[in-house]
This record gives sequence, structure tokens and C-alpha cells, in this order.
Amino acid sequence: MVVGDGTYTYKIDATDAAGNAAQQQQRTVIVDKTVPTTTALAVSNAVFSPNNSNSVGTLDTTIFSATISDLNPGSNWALTIKNGNGITIRSFSGVTNNVSASWDGKDLSNVFVADGTYNVTFSFSDAAGNAGTPPPGISVTVDNTNPSTASVTTPRVGVFIVGQWCQPSAAPSPTTPTVRA
Repeated sequence: MVVGDGTYTYKIDATDAAGNAAQQQQRTVIVDKTVPTTTALAVSNAVFSPNNSNSVGTLDTTIFSATISDLNPGSNWALTIKNGNGITIRSFSGVTNNVSASWDGKDLSNVFVADGTYNVTFSFSDAAGNAGTPPPGISVTVDNTNPSTASVTTPRVGVFIVGQWCQPSAAPSPTTPTVRA
């Protein structure tokens, strides 16, 4: 007989050939044939700068999250982060239906990874071993390189910049427009 998903209680009675009866034993079993599902894997910062700087506004970590739905709590999950060559540089795992993993940009040796794009995959199964269908992987970009600034020059006279005309430092000539407030 095949039973559906759910919690079942069974009892065992035993009597030997001499008629001696053992104390009845009772146990509970959970039948779970349903595959768990999940939300899409989300990332808090698709581009981050994990160089451990104390600069205001620097995104030093990123958080991966998802929610697994299943009849029973205690799903097993694993996040794998691979570099552009497909080599695993960091992994996270847990036993909960609420997935949350914070990556500080370090590899398995606790060293900051190089700038570049990293691919993140997510797998999961429920407590009964039913594997869920993984959501699409996502990419994150590590960017620790400071932007370079080209040499800054004064705009030429008469150039319109952000809603105003540039005015020369000397008195205006008849061909130079002048803006009065």
C-alpha cells in the first residue's frame, strides 16, 4: 500500500510462543515525497568592493538570500561561488528554510579575491532527501579598483554646463554670453 505525504503513527505488539506479551511500542514516521521549491536567489549588492576599507558608502559585503518551501522544516542548502575559470573559491551551507549567506569577498583561504565576475549557484533538498530544482545562477562583480580621474581642465568660455553658462574670470567680451541671476 502506498500512502500519501503526511505524519503517520504505527504501533508494534509482540507476543512470544509462551504467550508473554511485550509492552506495546509506538512511533511516528513522516512520509515526504514532495520536492521542495524555492524563491529566486537574490543578492543585496551585485557589485561590491570587499577591500575592507572604511570609506563611507563602500559596499564591503554582499548577502545572498532565498526562501525554501517544504512540508517540513530543516532543508539542506548549499551556495557555491566560482571564479571565471569555474574554480570554486567559496561555499556556504545550512540546514534551514531561510537561506542567508554574507560574502566578504574572501576565498576559502581567507584571502580577498581578485577583481572580476563570480558565478553563484544554489542547490537544496528537504529533510527527506528530495532535491529541489535549482534556480538560475547569478553573478556578482568584485570591484576594488579606485576610479581614475583624467586631468580636469576649465571648460572653454560659452560652454553650457548643468544649467548655466561658464563665465570667464576676466570681464566678458562682447562675444561671450553672460548670465545674470
